[in-house]
Parts: sequence; C-alpha cells; structure tokens
Amino acid sequence: MHEKLHCRHNNPVYCHEIYDIFFFMNLINYSDSILSFLVPLVTIILAISTGRVVVSLLSGAVLGAFMLNGFDIQAISYLFAKLKNIFISDGSIDLWTLNIFLFLMLLGSMTALLTLNGATSAFAQWAHTKVKSRRGASLLTVALGIILFIDDYFNALGVGAVSRPVTDSFKISRAKLAYLIDSTSAPMVIMTPISSWGGYIIALLGTTFAAHQIEIGSLSAYVQMIPMNFYAILALILVVYTAYSNFNIAAMARHEERALQGHLYYEGAGAPESSINIREGKNGRVFELFLAVLILVFVTIVALVYTGYSAMGMQNHNFGLIEALEVSDVGLSLVYGSGSALLTALLFTIGKKLELLEIVKTVAKGAFTMRDALVVLTAAWLIGAVIKDIHTGQYIASIVEAHLNLALLPALIFTLSAIMAFATGTSWGTFGIMIAITVNIATASDPEQMLVLLSAVLSGAVMGDHCSPISDTTILSSIGARSNHIDHVKTQLPYALLSGSAALCGFLVLGMTGSLALAWLVSFILFIILIYGLRKLYPASKTASAI
Repeated sequence: MHEKLHCRHNNPVYCHEIYDIFFFMNLINYSDSILSFLVPLVTIILAISTGRVVVSLLSGAVLGAFMLNGFDIQAISYLFAKLKNIFISDGSIDLWTLNIFLFLMLLGSMTALLTLNGATSAFAQWAHTKVKSRRGASLLTVALGIILFIDDYFNALGVGAVSRPVTDSFKISRAKLAYLIDSTSAPMVIMTPISSWGGYIIALLGTTFAAHQIEIGSLSAYVQMIPMNFYAILALILVVYTAYSNFNIAAMARHEERALQGHLYYEGAGAPESSINIREGKNGRVFELFLAVLILVFVTIVALVYTGYSAMGMQNHNFGLIEALEVSDVGLSLVYGSGSALLTALLFTIGKKLELLEIVKTVAKGAFTMRDALVVLTAAWLIGAVIKDIHTGQYIASIVEAHLNLALLPALIFTLSAIMAFATGTSWGTFGIMIAITVNIATASDPEQMLVLLSAVLSGAVMGDHCSPISDTTILSSIGARSNHIDHVKTQLPYALLSGSAALCGFLVLGMTGSLALAWLVSFILFIILIYGLRKLYPASKTASAI
C-alpha cells in the first residue's frame, strides 16, 4: 500500500508491480546491456523523423515487447497484458486512468461550453483592452503558469485553455504557447512543496532517509535543495526572458514568423485541433470564464487536501498539509475540480436560453475533442511500462555507480538523470530510481555532498522531461496549447539545451569548489553568453517589431 501511494499519481505504468507475474517469468534482463537504450532511441528517432507520435510510441512498445520475450510470439500476449494493466487493476477499472480520462473530457466540455456561451470570446476582447501586445499575451501565459503550480497536468491543460484565445488573437504560434506552458509548469511544481511533485519527492526523500538512518527531515532537505536546482531556476528565467523580449531561436523563429502571417501552426505537420467546430457565442461575460477557472482551481486544491486527509485518517497519521499532499488522490481531485467547473459553465450556458439539444451536443463535442489526447496518453503509458521492464533506468544508474569521481559526481548525476528522463519519458520514474541510488552513493562516499547530488537528480530529470517527445507532461503541454506535438518538441529543445548547458556548468563548479555562490556566478555568466551568442545568430526579425 505504501509503495502504491508513492507512484506517479497512482499511474498504472508504475503501480502494477505484480501484474501477470506468473505469465511472464522469462523476460530477458537488459539491465546490464546498452541494448536497453534501443527501444527509447528507436521511438524518439521515429517520432522526430515521421512526426507521427502514436505510431512511433506503439512501434517502440512492439519492439520492446519482442526484445523482452526473445522475439517469440508470446510478445503479443505480453503487450496486450500491459495494455490491459493500464485500464484494469486487480480485476476492476483502474481509477487513475479513469480519472485522468474523465478530467481531460470534462475540461474539453467546459472549454466548449465557454466557447458556446461567449465567455471565451468576451475574455479575448477584454484581454485586448488590458493586454496590448504579444509581449503582454506571452507574459500573461507565464504568469498563469506560475500561479497554477499545484500539478503539471492541471497546469498544462488549465493554462492552455485560458491563454490560447489571447495568444491566438495576437498571432503567437501554438508551438510558442506550448513552450511557455511546458517550461513554466515543471520548473514551478518541482520547486513548490505544496504541489503534487513536491509531495511525491518529499515522500521519496523521507522513506529513503529513514532506510539509511539519516536524521535530516525530508521537507527541510527539499527546501534546502531549491537554490541548487540550477535547471529549474534557469528555465524559468529563460521563459520569462523569452516572453518579454521575443527571444525566438532555431525552429521557434520560423514558427513565429509564420504566425504573424496568420499560420499559427504548420498545416503540413497535421492539424493540432480536432476538426469539430463549435459555434462561438457573442453574449458572454468575462466573469463567467474567470469564475469557472477559479472554481476549477479552488475545488481541485480543496479536494487534494481532503483526499490526502482521508488517506492519512485511514493510516492513523497526524494531519499536516505536506503529508496530506504526499498521499492525496490527484486524479480524483482533478475530476472534482473540472466537474465543478463544467457545472458552472453549464449553468451560465443554460442562462443564455440556448437550445438544450445544442448544449448537449456541445458538451459531447468538447469531450470528443480530447480523443487524440487519450490515444496519445495511452500509447505513452504503454511504452513507459515496456521501458520499465527493459530496465533502461537501471542501466543508467549502474553507470553512475561505476564512475565515482567525487568532484565530477554532481555533473555526472545531472547528465545521467537527464538522459534517463529523456529516454524513459518520465521524470517521476527517474526520481524513484536516482534518488535511492544517489543517497547510497552519498552515504558511502561524501555525506556532506548529498543534497547537492539530490539537486542534480531533480534538475536533470526536469531537463530530460522537457527534451523527451515521449514524456506525458510534454505531450499534455502540446494538447493544452493545441500544438502539433513534434513541433513543440523541436522548438522547445534549443531552450532546454541552453538552460541545461548553464546548469551543467553550475554543477561542475559546485562539485569542484563546494561554493554555491561561485557556481551560480559562473553558471549565470555562461547563461548570458549563450543568450547573447544566440541573439547574434538569430537576430531580431520582423517578429521583434510585433512585440
């Protein structure tokens, strides 16, 4: 029970530890083989080269299934068992999957109703009176991402739904919107104790410290690591700078130039939105959208605390906010929040005296617009389960243990954590593996360096997550922005590498000198030099004049 509570929001990819164990006892072990990289490598190459995310994810899952089963026909049964485990847990419907699917569909229906009753249009018009420029629209998106820090899924979809009408009206590309969402959400939630990520990491630290008889409190350790989270801090600084100065580099510059011509995304890459059209009402009020979003946020937070309190009550624990978030039911809380927001939007829509049949059809259409998101998430969870069995993470962890140069260890752990998250598509899985490994290394070599090494794990995992086309949070940022997913990956990658390079430098200096101030100084100087160099390489074009 304890282990299941600390899975990724009870995600089925990581929670079914004993699934079909009697049927698949002879899986080939790749934990000590570089071949464990083959599945994520093939998947990522296919996704980037073809632009077909679902096909690439499923192809990788099939390849992994056959590798694990010695290219025997039993691989088909294995694959179907993994797929079943996403939807069925212990003989009943898996509640995590059900709740996330419901959350997506409820949010889609809410957005559709706010479009039908005119609230979205009213908000866009209001924003034009308050937000006067592309800069303002971009900064609004970043500000919302910072405010809605409670969960990455919630952040990606909530910020996208609210910001998209505004950024569209100022001709900001969908790829730029996806970057603003993605590069705000993960850095914020990983540095906030009262978030789903914070609760999970604090819980991991607590159990790991207890196992090694380390007396430092997990919350205290978490807070002390925040100033050493080079990547998250630099990524946040960069996204604010990009929003303010219209810093468009590499593929992003091309997307932004096309957006100014009215092409918010590359049509040839596949339309990011559903072809379903919803009539846009003209008699809405800004208040209606604000109240729906406020209820979404408020009810979700209350539900997180309530479900956490209920879980602790069943375990006879003392009540505390951080402890409650550690064991809260995030999926169910998101359903409560989105359901309440949908009901609010529905009441406003009924008040417009629209035809009941049109309202019902709009609710159904809104839910149906999420069909592609559900398929992509299912495929991502499936390949995540296969990659877990093929032990890519364990192989990378073994590399860390084999190269124990103490001065270079923070940089090495940062790099390998980034590679692990990139290859597996899960920062949470990376935390689960690397935190335990890192504490082992620190207690055996240099306990004084433990928090530095753990900070490197957190930084590296978020960077790898930002770069990975198979990460569920990256996928959801594309969905929230209604951006083509591969366009989002290609445009975000240069920014992630920029922040990541400066973060790597910071961990190198911190490992060699032990001085956090000096590490930040050197890291930030490199950060500025890289931005200056890229400014020269990608001089401000006509997009700058449209700030």
